[in-house]
Amino acid sequence: MSKIKRMDRKKEKRRNEILKAAEKLFFSKGYDGVSLDSIAREVDLGRSTLYLYFENKEDIFFAIVFRGSVIFNILVKSGVDKGEKATEKLMGFKDAYQRFSEDYPHYFQAINHFLSGRFDFHDRSVAEQEENFRNSMKEYYDEFKMDLEDGKLVSDIPVPWLSSVEYMNEILDLRGEILNLLRDSIKLAINEGTIRSDVDPTELIALLMIIMNGLDNMPPDIKNMLEINGVSTEQFSEDIWNYVMRMIL
Repeated sequence: MSKIKRMDRKKEKRRNEILKAAEKLFFSKGYDGVSLDSIAREVDLGRSTLYLYFENKEDIFFAIVFRGSVIFNILVKSGVDKGEKATEKLMGFKDAYQRFSEDYPHYFQAINHFLSGRFDFHDRSVAEQEENFRNSMKEYYDEFKMDLEDGKLVSDIPVPWLSSVEYMNEILDLRGEILNLLRDSIKLAINEGTIRSDVDPTELIALLMIIMNGLDNMPPDIKNMLEINGVSTEQFSEDIWNYVMRMIL
């Protein structure tokens, strides 16, 4: 694993301008509706110039998904850490998930597309990462968190210069951290006796993730049916969570 590439400010600014333009296009047209040529036109650059900053379209998209994944990771960790009891931690996870989908819907959709099976993860590296690389990434995550808490625009927070495989590794590692936090909270709830001892943490994690993802990808006809009957999306989300809690308590 290579170290994070260091850039001078001018080059970092140009790279972030490309990412901003790409985000605008990906968020409005979807992955398949965007080409390197369209991104180049958006920033008034030649296509060949883009290759000085990114390997290909996939590399640019992964950088955007990585940015969204960092935000999601920060929100979930903050939400879970605020809770003392296991049920409070689980509620913190649910609230963070909902906040991310509402406040950062485009990043949420980009992450879902990344996880849709469209991309091949067979190149994911499982080798031990260099200590210098991991230290650099920790510094980056800490700085990102401070920038986010200080109210800095997400699009102005730079993304480290990584390869497509390195982005993939980081995105999946960040997601793994979230799933582990959820698993630990469920195990704690079982030990506290607030969740039945016969509940399988892994199956419950899968169920919760499927439900929450499904709520944010609800078919229009179902959403319309709920609205006609006076059930808001927020109320339905809360009710679903209560249904699941009753199943496992």
